Amino acid sequence: MRILTTLLLLLSFTFMSFSLLGQDLHYSQIFSSPLNLSPALAGLYGGEHRFVGNARNQWNNVPVDYLSFSGSYDTKIKYEPGKSGFWGVGLQINQDIAGDSRLQLSQLGLNLSFTKRLAERHLITLGGQMAATSRRFDQSDLVFPDQSNPGKPNNTTSQTFDNSSIVYPTVGVGANWRYQVRDSRTFVNVGGGLYNLNTPVVSFNDNSDFKLHERASAFVLGTYQLTERVDLIANYTHQWQGPHREPLAGIRGKFYLVNPLVRTLAIQLGAHYRFDDAIIPVIAANVNNWEVGFSYDLNAQGFNPATNNNGGPELSVIYTFQKIRPEICLLCPEYL
Repeated sequence: MRILTTLLLLLSFTFMSFSLLGQDLHYSQIFSSPLNLSPALAGLYGGEHRFVGNARNQWNNVPVDYLSFSGSYDTKIKYEPGKSGFWGVGLQINQDIAGDSRLQLSQLGLNLSFTKRLAERHLITLGGQMAATSRRFDQSDLVFPDQSNPGKPNNTTSQTFDNSSIVYPTVGVGANWRYQVRDSRTFVNVGGGLYNLNTPVVSFNDNSDFKLHERASAFVLGTYQLTERVDLIANYTHQWQGPHREPLAGIRGKFYLVNPLVRTLAIQLGAHYRFDDAIIPVIAANVNNWEVGFSYDLNAQGFNPATNNNGGPELSVIYTFQKIRPEICLLCPEYL
């Protein structure tokens, strides 16, 4: 517990000292979208196959809403009991739709990682990502300044675009250190990711000066087993891109309703706080291999008059396939 608390405080104070932070991905449960935090998290979990889905409706109380969807699959490859390292591979998709232009982002990414055991409780992982991204929009419902003509039908606009859709590649890397207590649910991940390292051009008018900013993330994700049936989950993430930043901290209690050695049936209750923006109640349920989480933003600053203190609902779903093999059962509940 002392290790987890110290790391959370250290990372929080370190990254709060930066003033140029932000993100292009906006999830209140970003810890439940691991490949969007770091390619190094591919394959780094207790189990053999993991499927993750995320959906968010941002600012649904204002005319310009923002819909986000993500999905991923990751697994271990060349995993052999007793070996000191293993590979992980993951595939992810991201999509968002915003505004009257139906501005869309669609992304398909491939992640690869390698995990090396340094000691019984310590593992280090390095990862990389290659992704293809497309952006497109629909101009048919847009009104431009030169079309403003009160009391009369809108004129034809002189506004033109070289393209209404673009496609570009992105490159990312990541690293993670994991502390795992043997025969316990206690662990902590400390790491980060760097995305858009190639800073591609993203202009619809072939403007080579309009480039996508690099996006960076740093995180501490931890679980501490308090008792046989109670865990404390604490997460801190910090993302930044160009002049923007998004620090997010949260704490939850996980309560097992039955003996976890027999089956998994648990409920999670807690809250997160996005600094200077929103308070976020969170509830989640775990049933065997499934985890379903729901959160809702309550805006605390700035945008309150438009949103009536409401941000957006968000849903996360995680399915982890675990096939307990006799030769590795001593590492349960984690195959790490």
